[in-house]
Amino acid sequence: MTVLMAAAPEMRGGVVLEAVWRHDQGRDGPTTLSGPVVEIFCRCDRPTLEARYKARPRPTGYVPEHRDPSELWSGETLEPVALGWPVIEVDATHEVDRVALVSEIRRALDLSAS
Repeated sequence: MTVLMAAAPEMRGGVVLEAVWRHDQGRDGPTTLSGPVVEIFCRCDRPTLEARYKARPRPTGYVPEHRDPSELWSGETLEPVALGWPVIEVDATHEVDRVALVSEIRRALDLSAS
């Protein structure tokens, strides 16, 4: 999270920060960004999250960032960060309509700019 937040201000034209946002790992970090923030929260039931995580291909020598996958999900990570910016929730149990999502993001950015 430290690296993401350090690199974000250096990006021109915007940045997408993807993470499991936890309080002990910089959950409030986006509040320090100078530009508009739009949160895309992918809502998905926990069994599906766990199955997808378990099914991810991992290269030889992969070192997991968590001792146990249960460390990834808690009450705070299963809800949006929502610290004053627009939040767009998508149902991640199904394929996401990317065109509609981009339109929603643009509308949210337009509202943030005004």
